[in-house]
Amino acid sequence: MASLLKVWLALVIVQLGYGGYGVIVAKFVKFHNVNPVLFAFARLGGAFPLLLVTSVIFEQGLQIPKFEETLLFVVLGLTGTAFNILLCVIGIYFTNANIATIFQTATPVWTTFLAILTRIEPRPQLTRLDGWARIFGIVLAALGAIVMMLCSNVGDSIKQILRPSLDEIIGCCFLLGNTFCMATYILIQKKYVFNNDDSLWKTRPIGVTAWSYLVGALTMAMASMFCLRRPENMTFVAGDQVYSVLYAIFIASFLCDMLITWCNMHISSSVVTATWPLQVLVSVVLSYIVLNELLNPLQYIGGTLIILGLVSVVWSNYSTESERKESALRAHGITTAEGREEMTASPRQNTKDGHVE
Repeated sequence: MASLLKVWLALVIVQLGYGGYGVIVAKFVKFHNVNPVLFAFARLGGAFPLLLVTSVIFEQGLQIPKFEETLLFVVLGLTGTAFNILLCVIGIYFTNANIATIFQTATPVWTTFLAILTRIEPRPQLTRLDGWARIFGIVLAALGAIVMMLCSNVGDSIKQILRPSLDEIIGCCFLLGNTFCMATYILIQKKYVFNNDDSLWKTRPIGVTAWSYLVGALTMAMASMFCLRRPENMTFVAGDQVYSVLYAIFIASFLCDMLITWCNMHISSSVVTATWPLQVLVSVVLSYIVLNELLNPLQYIGGTLIILGLVSVVWSNYSTESERKESALRAHGITTAEGREEMTASPRQNTKDGHVE
């Protein structure tokens, strides 16, 4: 079982990878008029074989979904890959990378709300400090991300939000759908795969991601056939556009989505998505390092809010996990310090939620 430190390190790597994706899509795809359906198909089709081979190597052979599991993987493929990626790309087409990044902060809000509504996760206990800390942390991180992006170009950003054009309104709807699909995908994984005692996939996160990608790739392949019926939709990737496709395949899809599923196996879904506001911090810091764009004081404040929010979520998760372990030890009749150390020295996996006990 992975340590909590490794899980959080993986989540940071995911946000590092996602942080540059919106900029790359806007620069190399939007401005070169690359068809979004074909781009999504290239990303999904290129990542699927990589994920499948990695699953075979690291998860002890190839496991093919059974017929009764088909519906589960179809839903995972549509929500987590096909619709999720396509809605994101189309949303960037109608808006820009900054607005797309701001909307990503809605992902942890959707996840927490849906997890509580569907009882996948317990409702935060508002009579306890750690319950308030999780809610406060998510809101604080989202607020910090919005402040950072708005202040990166104050005049234009406020004008776009207060007086949006029709294209921007349409794009915002697509981006809202993108964040909803991502939250739904992560929660379905958690409930029907990693929290399901009868699931054969609860220890195979790479395989779950791979077969979900196959469904998404097939969906985009069928959509691409309709797109190519019109000659003007034919797209040739050349020059710098190749780098955007390779980044989308190897970083945004293969690495990031694989790590998301792996992290979702070990910790709660709302904590997984609580790191999404880091995308904004990463984007702004990379702009400062690479493009020499100076940060203004409000952006420093926004970055501080993101960090404080994530610290609050981490503390809340640590406090909740510590109490759960204490309860498990008491359930085994272990009350002495020596017994607790012995129990902790040989952790076992909780078959219900995949945490260490």
